[in-house]
Amino acid sequence: MLPGLTAIELGRLRMSIGYGTHKRDRPLSPIEVAHALHATCQAGAELTDCARALNLHETNVRRFLRLLQIPASIQYLVTWGRGRGRISFSIASELTKMASSDQIVVARAAIVNNLDSKEVRQIGQLRKRSGRALDDCIAEVIGMRPVVERYQVFMGETGPDSVVGNLRNLSQRARDEMLTAAISNLGVVDIKGRLGDRLFTLVGGDDLKHLLSHLGPEVIESRIQEYLAKGVQHAIK
Repeated sequence: MLPGLTAIELGRLRMSIGYGTHKRDRPLSPIEVAHALHATCQAGAELTDCARALNLHETNVRRFLRLLQIPASIQYLVTWGRGRGRISFSIASELTKMASSDQIVVARAAIVNNLDSKEVRQIGQLRKRSGRALDDCIAEVIGMRPVVERYQVFMGETGPDSVVGNLRNLSQRARDEMLTAAISNLGVVDIKGRLGDRLFTLVGGDDLKHLLSHLGPEVIESRIQEYLAKGVQHAIK
């Protein structure tokens, strides 16, 4: 056992980062893993205790804990693998090596341009070594690509504090399932998203571009908020 965690919480932690975690259906997101590790460390566990209980190297435990250095406004975007509208664990690890203000800009660039972790690392290294403006560093790395692929990105607020509080009590998986249903309710299919407690992100190509043009950002945000308000009431019953 690890202090500060119940047997069930420890089990979910092991299922997320232990044996067989190549599977997609991990119960915890990387950020949720980081919070669980932080909680047990706050309760008295040493890094060696965490590493031993989870069959990890201490370096990997530190790597998870460093994810909490990422600004809270983009933590909900972090997931295990690459995907439209998401920041992979590998990319998030690269972000932790940058200044907080740079992390937000690079995270958005990673989503818009579908960057991989190697490209994000190159941006960070170029920024550090050259001292050039961050936008210039991003443009240079993207310019090295033979083909440039860009996505439409829309970020909106989830709603009033009552909705925020209820969303905060849900797992990342439950929130994402709720947003997927909300997107479907808009009548589109080729748009992906990620739902935090205060913010949501929609990412897509022509479908999202058309939706933004046809409905407008305010209407889209309002409809998502309306669906989430109903969804959280159902989820907490």
